[in-house]
Amino acid sequence: RVCLLEIPSRVELRQKGLYSVTNVQLKWKEDGNFLSCRVIRFGKNRKHQYTNFEIFHMRDKNYPIDILEFKEKEKVSAFEWEPKGNR
Repeated sequence: RVCLLEIPSRVELRQKGLYSVTNVQLKWKEDGNFLSCRVIRFGKNRKHQYTNFEIFHMRDKNYPIDILEFKEKEKVSAFEWEPKGNR
């Protein structure tokens, strides 16, 4: 489970339940508008892995999440934000 917490009050702002996870990496956009959560998961038979990106919109009400899914044949080697622009 990934949770966004307000500091120092520790109020939970948003949560996202994750399953069959092997690795999670968080990366902020420099201006603070977005937070990406790169999730590497096992497939149903645990032989294959695939990657999801959960992108949190930090400046919008209720912190909506965009989900990008990459199947097992689509390898994701690196992820970076655009220096200027929306994403």
